[in-house]
Amino acid sequence: ALSIKQLHSHLHFLLPQPHSNNNNTTQAMSQKAVAAAQKLAGSASKAAVSTVSSVASNTAGVVSRVRPGLSKFWSHAKTELAPPSLATLPQAQADAAKIVKSARTGAFLQMPVKEAAVKVLVATEVVCWFFVGEMIGRRSIIGYDV
Repeated sequence: ALSIKQLHSHLHFLLPQPHSNNNNTTQAMSQKAVAAAQKLAGSASKAAVSTVSSVASNTAGVVSRVRPGLSKFWSHAKTELAPPSLATLPQAQADAAKIVKSARTGAFLQMPVKEAAVKVLVATEVVCWFFVGEMIGRRSIIGYDV
């Protein structure tokens, strides 16, 4: 990048000069202007190429470091974040029926403490995400803006 002084030294001929009325001087000034513009464009393009090449090399380094993690993320995302298919509906219905039956018969009281704790934590997480979704929908933590 050029400093202000370098720019001024390249473009000093564009400033008005008191005794430059003849045609040769005007033609010489225009040639100098073209040369200065070419020099500025050349230095600007060199700086641009330098910047682009450094960004490209940095990007390549970042991509090479991130790629293994991204491939693992995408493999998990394809299975975990996919919507349920119609083939999983019978299994979901059977699980729901099992929960209702366990609640009616009191079989959940025979569950080990560790398994019960895990189920309580999962239910708590579901409830918390529900409330977070409500807050996002309201765009307010407490109440609706009326």
